[in-house]
Amino acid sequence: MKKHMMLLTLLAGTVIGLTACADSEFASLYEAPTGSSSANLITGRWGGSVGGFDVRWVLSPTQVTVANRCGDTIVGATAAAEINASAIRFLESKHSEDNDCFVDIKPGMFTQCSTEPKTNCFELVGKSLTVHGSVLDEIMFTKLQD
Repeated sequence: MKKHMMLLTLLAGTVIGLTACADSEFASLYEAPTGSSSANLITGRWGGSVGGFDVRWVLSPTQVTVANRCGDTIVGATAAAEINASAIRFLESKHSEDNDCFVDIKPGMFTQCSTEPKTNCFELVGKSLTVHGSVLDEIMFTKLQD
């Protein structure tokens, strides 16, 4: 593990690495949204914070984009996925890194939470998406744009 690295492990293998770390092709994900955001719709751009770092997820029916902003550095990756109201399923591995700032997507799945304990599942309520992982308690995202 790299020095001073904080890891966020979501699925069996879905990792977002964050450390104090230049803009990238994913910088537009951090701009203010210009379109609408619909409640109770899983697809779209989501924003959240993990350990003080700024995280973006873009969910579409066939792919997921994950981006991290570490200080002035933004890194991201896009992977094949199946996204619908009942499941978020990552279908391939992707990795992006700039110094100690990275995104690592691995195959895995979150299903809609239905029982306790809440593990590897998600809850969508209005414009809030809460993802419960296998190692972390939860990550809360806010819907930014459809």
